[in-house]
Amino acid sequence: MTCGVALVIFFAVLFRTRQYRVVSLATLVLIAAGAVTFYSCSHQTQRRVHKMVEDEGKDDVRVRFWLAKPTAQMWLDHFWFGLGPGHYDYRFPAYRPIQVQARPGHAHNDYLNTLADWGLLGTSLVAASWILLFAGDLRTWKSIRREPNELAAKLSNRVAFIFGASIALIAILVHSFFDFNMHIPANAILVVTLMALLSGHLCYATERYGVSIGWGGRFVITLIGLGAVLYLGQQGWRRAREYVCLEQAAKEMAYSPIMISALTKAAEIEPTNFETTYSIGEALRQLSWQGSNDYEKLALEAIRWFQEGIHLNPYDAYNYMKLGMCLDWVGKHNEATHYFEESVKCDPNNYYVLAHQGWHFIQTGDYAAAKPWFEWSARIKWRDNPIAFRYLDIIDRKLKETPAPAAR
Repeated sequence: MTCGVALVIFFAVLFRTRQYRVVSLATLVLIAAGAVTFYSCSHQTQRRVHKMVEDEGKDDVRVRFWLAKPTAQMWLDHFWFGLGPGHYDYRFPAYRPIQVQARPGHAHNDYLNTLADWGLLGTSLVAASWILLFAGDLRTWKSIRREPNELAAKLSNRVAFIFGASIALIAILVHSFFDFNMHIPANAILVVTLMALLSGHLCYATERYGVSIGWGGRFVITLIGLGAVLYLGQQGWRRAREYVCLEQAAKEMAYSPIMISALTKAAEIEPTNFETTYSIGEALRQLSWQGSNDYEKLALEAIRWFQEGIHLNPYDAYNYMKLGMCLDWVGKHNEATHYFEESVKCDPNNYYVLAHQGWHFIQTGDYAAAKPWFEWSARIKWRDNPIAFRYLDIIDRKLKETPAPAAR
């Protein structure tokens, strides 16, 4: 669709120039014919299109519509300032619709995602930059076209660049209605570069924006640039060291002491990474559940890491859930209840979280209380949900074995 919009604009502009009318029309027809032929001959492309409407398929196009309503609600709940830059994925669970059980990462709509993350004020700043860009672009376009039919009269690199770059930016703005382009670094860098180059062409339209700075101004700008380089370099070096440790942990055998050691080193380098603290807690929990003599010590250490994760990111249901599982494992069922309840509050429509609420009641021996949670989990995800159906079978057998209370 985006490609089609870009081509329509491209050929519409060319069609206005008499010299290119026949060529542009013939080229457009050839492109359309080629696209139809390619689709009819490419079985892989046809399968991809079919998967877009396949029930619960990973490419299901309906996901974009399922994410729209909760994303809009995030914005309305944080109208002016938004959730915070890059917070969408971490705050999404509280707004999760039952159709979306996977982690979305971003909304498949950059406009809604910007509203959710930045609120109305932040989005207005972003929108203002685009409006000013295209206003200047239009002014430059009129200035460098010395006569209405310059494309036909004389080839111009400046005209060609402004024409192509403008269409490219319009195309990515259209595509941003259906995907998260601006959250892909390569796309964002390309867009910012094109915006800067287009803005630079304003010098051909007016000298109004030219500013001359003396040695003092150059010195200040140089200091700011050096400061930015030093700060970003230090941050990049720390991120690189953390990345090496995380990669080392990923290559080790799951939940091994070497893996835990690498993760712990990564947490020391970047102590605010709550995903690393969760990974350490989960590794320790898994080791504890192997039933060794020091299982209780490992479980308590895992609890400490999950508590750190809750401190760093109080919106993550899994830290609460896994902490509660550790408490159940060491026999502290009453303390565990609070954490399972908190996990459900953080992610109330997550089939996995709901199933573990039921699992908690299994540990306390309350099968009647556990059953509704597993049934709820099964209704949300009726395929590929073994934990719910396996425990429902166990619960049914246990309830049948339990004698009914005697009549008085």
